[in-house]
Amino acid sequence: MPELLLYTFIFLISYYTLAFLITRLFRLANALREESSVDIFAGPALIVVAYGIDYIRLQAGEDLHRASIFMTLFAIFMGVRLLRFTFVRRLDLLERGRERRPYRNILENIKEKYHLNVFIKIYLRQALVLFAILLPYPLINAFPRDAYTIGAVDTLGQLGIIAGAILWLAGFLFEVIGDAVLRNFRRRLENDGKVLRTGLWRFTRFPNLFGKTLAWVCIFLLAFPNIAFPYSLLAIISPLLVIYLIVFVIGIRPVEARYEGHAEYEHYKRTTSRFFPWFPKDKQKK
Repeated sequence: MPELLLYTFIFLISYYTLAFLITRLFRLANALREESSVDIFAGPALIVVAYGIDYIRLQAGEDLHRASIFMTLFAIFMGVRLLRFTFVRRLDLLERGRERRPYRNILENIKEKYHLNVFIKIYLRQALVLFAILLPYPLINAFPRDAYTIGAVDTLGQLGIIAGAILWLAGFLFEVIGDAVLRNFRRRLENDGKVLRTGLWRFTRFPNLFGKTLAWVCIFLLAFPNIAFPYSLLAIISPLLVIYLIVFVIGIRPVEARYEGHAEYEHYKRTTSRFFPWFPKDKQKK
C-alpha cells in the first residue's frame, strides 16, 4: 500500500514541527538559552513515531506486520531508556556543578539571524537525523512483503525476526549495563581522572556504544527481509547513519581524542578491544 508512505511522512513532519515548538517552550520556561534541551525529545520521538505509524496503518484498515510489532516494542524500550538517561545525565552534571553545551561551537559561529540559524542548524538537523534513523519504521508499514503479515508464515522473515530480536536484546543490555557502570564510576570522587576498566569495559572500550549500534543494526535486520524490494534498500540508511554518528560525532573518535596522551588510557587502549567485545590482551607494563 504505497500511499500509506505519504501519510507516514505527513505524520513525521507534523511530529517534528510539534517537537520543535515544545522544545522552544521548554527553553523559554527555563529562562535559559539551553539549546541542548532538544536532546530530551529523542526518546519520546522513538515512541511517538513507532506507535503513530502503527496507528496510521490500523486506521487505514491494514493488519499490523509482525516485524513492525516487535520494532515498536523495541522503540518503546529504547525511548523510555533514552529519556531517563538524558534526565539522569543532566542531573548528574548539575550536581557536580558542570555545564554541558554540546552545540556550543555551532552557537558561537552564528553571526546573524540567530533564531533562524538555531532552528536550521540544531532543531531541523536533529529532526532530519531522527527521521533517517527511524526510516525502517515507515518503510515496513508502507511497503511490507505481503507474504508475512499476521497469520502468514515466511522463512526469511521469520529468521529476520528471531535473529533481530535476540541480538537486539544483547545490544540493549550492553548499552544499559555499560552506561550504569560508567555512571556509578564517575559519581565517586576518588575516580576522578581515572579510566574505567571493569565489567563490560574490560572487554571493549565502548560497551555502551557497541550496544546502541547493535540494537539499531538489529532493527534493520528485523525490517529488511520484510520490506518489499527495492524499498528495502532504503532501510540500510538507518544503521549506516547510526554507525557514522557513533564513530565520528558522539562517540569513539571524540572520546579517544579527549584522552590522547593520558597514560592510563594509553595502556587501556593497548590491552582492550576498541569496539567489538573481546578478551583483553595480556597485561603489559605501563
